[in-house]
Amino acid sequence: MTACLKAESKVPETAKTFVTKAELDPGNTVLRVTSDRGTEFTSERFTMFLQFKGTEHVLSAAYVPQQNGTAERENRFLLDQ
Repeated sequence: MTACLKAESKVPETAKTFVTKAELDPGNTVLRVTSDRGTEFTSERFTMFLQFKGTEHVLSAAYVPQQNGTAERENRFLLDQ
């Protein structure tokens, strides 16, 4: 899933929506969320939500965009359009 947001402050709520929608299908459980170390992903509120859902939160290494391969490719694709 991809979403274009006007402000980084919308990231936690949008991520919560994605996780909730993904789990609406019977048998689906989000086991892991991988993100960079941006403040929008490391906020206490977002971390608590993932802990409540029992979802592991994996943070990529700082300044290593290669670990964000899928997201970086999608961003490049969107910018090339």
